[in-house]
Amino acid sequence: AVAGGAVAAAVAACSELVESLPETHRTLIKVLTNLRDRPSEPKYRRLRLANPQVKRVLGDVEQARRILECVGFCERPDEAADGSGASSSGTVLVCEGGKLDEPLVIQLLDLLTGLAAGR
Repeated sequence: AVAGGAVAAAVAACSELVESLPETHRTLIKVLTNLRDRPSEPKYRRLRLANPQVKRVLGDVEQARRILECVGFCERPDEAADGSGASSSGTVLVCEGGKLDEPLVIQLLDLLTGLAAGR
């Protein structure tokens, strides 16, 4: 029941984004397209919130966060790029291991692109 509620919230969030936040809508389509086309590619499963544009367009937008969390993303401390394990100043939204819900990525991507076409 919880998963169904999360999906319903994500679908509602998609509808809210089309008119009110077109840049977020376009960016989510890009993120979900990358996940659909390359689900095992690590670089498409990490969104650095230290990047001001990512933070503004996705990280600070509640509807975008709902959609990303629904497909498997969660917030984690960012690790240093050198692999030392030291924590950097930021956080990332990351979709780890088997947490990616690929059928839901496709469903939400279809919904977002359909809403864009219907504008």
